[in-house]
Amino acid sequence: MDVNEEDLIGEPLDEVPQQQPSDEHCLGRRSEKRDGESVFVAYCRSTPGRGTDHVGEGRCKHHGGNAGSGGDREGSGAPEDNGNAETHGLTANGRKWFERHRDDVEDDVRRMVAGWMADAPFGYDNHGNVRLLVDAAINECQVRRGNEYIRENGMVIESFNGIADDGREIYERKENPALRPKSRLQRDTVRILEKLGILDDPETQTAESQREVADALREALDS
Repeated sequence: MDVNEEDLIGEPLDEVPQQQPSDEHCLGRRSEKRDGESVFVAYCRSTPGRGTDHVGEGRCKHHGGNAGSGGDREGSGAPEDNGNAETHGLTANGRKWFERHRDDVEDDVRRMVAGWMADAPFGYDNHGNVRLLVDAAINECQVRRGNEYIRENGMVIESFNGIADDGREIYERKENPALRPKSRLQRDTVRILEKLGILDDPETQTAESQREVADALREALDS
C-alpha cells in the first residue's frame, strides 16, 4: 500500500492504515498519546522480527512480533495503542505509566525520593510535597526509559516521505520525536525541585542539559 507517511502523522491511530512488513522494515504503526488519544507518529523502521525468535520476518517485538507466526504477526500481540506497545513512553501520563512499569521502577522511585528528601526543607508529613517528589521521580524513570529508545533509534531518524516518480522511496532525516517530550519531562522535574527548595541552580542545570542535547543532535544531523 502506497501511503504518504508525513500526511498521517498526528492522525488517530485507528484511522491510519496498517502496512504489511517488508523485507527491510517491520512497518508496524508507532503511536504516542496526545491529549489522551493515541495518534500515529511513524511506521516502524526496525528490521523485520527484531527482538523476536523470527528475526528477518514479520513484526518486531514492539508490534506484536512475539505472537502468532511469520508474516501473520502484524495483527497479533498487544493492541498498538495500549501500554504494552508504547514506544518511548515519554508522552504517557506519569501515574499510569508508573502502574504499567511498577515492578521495574518502584525501587528507583523510592531511592530518588529518599535522596531528595535528605536535602528537603520539609518532612514526610508534608504529603503534598512528597507527592510532587514522587511525580518528579516518575518523570526521571520515564526519561531513563526514553533514553533507551533514543539510543536504540538514534538522535536523528529517517522518516518515509513518499515515492519518487522513478519508484524510489524518499526518506527525510529529522530529529527523533522522543527528544522534545524528554526535554519537557526534564524541565518539569527541575521546576518541581526548584519549587520545593531542593535544587540549588535549576536554570544552569536546565541550560546544560539542553546544550548537551543540541550538540548531540547537531552532530548527528551533520554526519
